[in-house]
Amino acid sequence: MSVYVVAFMKPAEGKIEEVGAGLKELAAAVKENEPGCIQYDVIFAKEHGSYTVFEVYKDMEAVAAHKEAAHVKEAFAQAAESLADPPMIAVVDKIAGFHRH
Repeated sequence: MSVYVVAFMKPAEGKIEEVGAGLKELAAAVKENEPGCIQYDVIFAKEHGSYTVFEVYKDMEAVAAHKEAAHVKEAFAQAAESLADPPMIAVVDKIAGFHRH
């Protein structure tokens, strides 16, 4: 059963582009190195100046592998000084919706 994760990040003042670039690099690394990640979307809310990452994994083992991946740990270490607050990350339940291909 798929596992859904949502992460919210608010860049520090003047760090929007830097955080966005880091998230693009992380998305590429996840795609390349994490076959258990089914979907990884980085979304920017211009109105709020914040990023949301919507992630779908094949199972909790894939989520655990993501958390322990070197590229994820490195990205979090690099982003620490560029965020206004620590990221808010949650495993969430999908209530309804669809995805067209």
